[in-house]
Parts: sequence; structure tokens; C-alpha cells
Amino acid sequence: MPDHSPLFDAIKKLVVSKLKDDPEAHLHVAPIVLEFARTELAKPGNTTKQVLSETCHGALSALLLLDKDVCVGAVEVLKGLTHIIQERSGDPMQTMNYALEGVARIGSFISSGKLSDIEHHIEQEFMGAGEQFSVHAHQYHKKG
Repeated sequence: MPDHSPLFDAIKKLVVSKLKDDPEAHLHVAPIVLEFARTELAKPGNTTKQVLSETCHGALSALLLLDKDVCVGAVEVLKGLTHIIQERSGDPMQTMNYALEGVARIGSFISSGKLSDIEHHIEQEFMGAGEQFSVHAHQYHKKG
């Protein structure tokens, strides 16, 4: 499956192993995501786009697998990455866009209603980001 990469697999496995017994895993995912992304960004050859997109996709996939609140989880993942988004050189909006694209990739596994809920949660926390998320979500959500 083309959605899988070593980064995706690693963060998904890490989140599941660390949070599988946590009833509020969706609230505790941010520090794991931040530490993982920082470690991966320090490795030669990894790009900001690749690391943020794969990290978000993997973390949200783990929360889905654990049957946790992905709406809250998506916001927590993005909050965790805001430190990196602000630290990276370049355009912070473009960097946030990489993370939003990664979150939106779970769209092929959830309902359009759930995607709308995620968009609403993101927009409440990060003004303007909900619309960017929606553009990506439309691309990844499978109709039918």
C-alpha cells in the first residue's frame, strides 16, 4: 500500500505501544509526536514535508486503531508540532500545511462526517487551518 512508509510505520507502532492502555490517549499523543518528529528531522535526508506528513498520518492512524477520539487527537498532534512549525525556517503556513496534509490522509478510513468534525476542531484551534485541512481531506476521502 503506497500510504505506508518506514516513518509512518514507526510512529504508528510507537503511539500504539505507548498509549494502548491509556483511556485518554488522544490527549497524550502530542509529546510523543513532537519527540519523534524532532528525532526524524535531525536525520540526514529527511525533509520537513515528509516527516510532518508521515508523523501526523501515522499518529492519527494509531489513534484510529486504538478507537480514540481522532478529532481531539488531530488537534493535539498539531499542537505538539507547533513548536517545530515555528522553529523551521521558511513559511510557517506551508509547514503547517504539511502537517494538515498528513492528518487528512486518514480520510480514506473515516466518514465524511468525521472529517467535517476534524475540520471544525482544527479551525477552532488554528484559525484558517480548517479550510486548508478541508482541501486535503477532499483529496483523500474515498466516496462511496
